[in-house]
This record gives sequence, C-alpha cells and structure tokens, in this order.
Amino acid sequence: MSKLFIFGAGGHAISLLEIVQSSSKYKVDAFVVKNKNELTKKIYNYQIIHENEAFLRPSNHAIIGVGFIFKPNIRKSLFKAINEKGFKIPSIISKNSSLAKNVEIGTGVQIFHNAIVNNECTIGTNAIINSGAIIEHQVQIGDHTHISTGAIINGNTSIGSNTFVGSGAIIRNDIKIGKNCFIGMGAKITSDLKDNSTVK
Repeated sequence: MSKLFIFGAGGHAISLLEIVQSSSKYKVDAFVVKNKNELTKKIYNYQIIHENEAFLRPSNHAIIGVGFIFKPNIRKSLFKAINEKGFKIPSIISKNSSLAKNVEIGTGVQIFHNAIVNNECTIGTNAIINSGAIIEHQVQIGDHTHISTGAIINGNTSIGSNTFVGSGAIIRNDIKIGKNCFIGMGAKITSDLKDNSTVK
C-alpha cells in the first residue's frame, strides 16, 4: 500500500479521505497545507504538515484536496507544483462509482461516490466528477474541470477546460461548452456556450 499526501485540509480534502480509506491501494500519510495557521487544524488522527516539509519527500504519491467553484487557479497551480517536485499524482476513483470499461481518464482525476461515467467518455487531467454526477456516453470533459454533485451531462457533449458545472445542473445532449465557463447550481443548458460564459 503506497503512502499518499493530500494537499489541502478543507471539505474537499475530507471527502477525498473517505474514498482513499476505502481503497486498498493508498494510505494517507499526511495532509499538506500552505498556510501555517492551518497546521493547528485537526483531521481525525492524521498529521498536518507544511508544504515545505512535504516537498522534501518527493517519492510520495500526492493528490489535490482543494476543490473549486469559480476559478480552478489553486488546483492548477498545485497540480503543476506537485508534478514538478516529482510526486506521482494518481487518479482516485470511488469503488462506489460506475465507470464503463472504455472510458479514458487523465492524470489526477477524482471520481466520487455514486458517479456514473458511461461508454466512450474522456475525462481530462485533474478533473473532478463529484458525488452522484452522471456523465453519459461519448462526453468529453476538459482538463481541470469540475462537474459538481448530481449534475447530469447528456450524451455527446463536450465541456472545455477550467469549467465549473454546478450541483444539479442539466446539460442537453450534443452541446458544446467552451473553456473557463461557470454554470450555476440547477442551471439547464440547451444551447452551446462560448469560452468564458457564465450561466447562473
């Protein structure tokens, strides 16, 4: 069982912990924070260390325990820093999710409980498919994109990189959504969206 750092100590990190604990592949070594004020946090019995200490141990695996809603900048910068320091960044997939056999998954993807990813989908690097999301057939999800809880992405849709799709949002089939978009909670998308679009 490989040791693993979780970078972050908030709600997303705690949700990831539960998925890692249910796996036989990885064991959490410590939570890693950048802000020294966070070193006093308590996450069950796990150690919390500063990132400078973590970066002295580049042989470890590491995952990003920071989510995003409006901007993916922190996740993206963490992904770059962790990668440059030589950490291996595995994809973390809940055993309670459902993935078709021919799904393509990039580095560092996180798929949470009860998510469904159907045939011929592509999930980009450092993407999040959160709890209960449904990704139907032949959907393409871009790098660093977050599909939030209970969102439904219907078939043959493409979603660009750095995009957030809020909880319970529904995207019609055959839709093209650009990069850097924000789709709010419960939104219904029935036509294409250009880069940098916002729908609330």
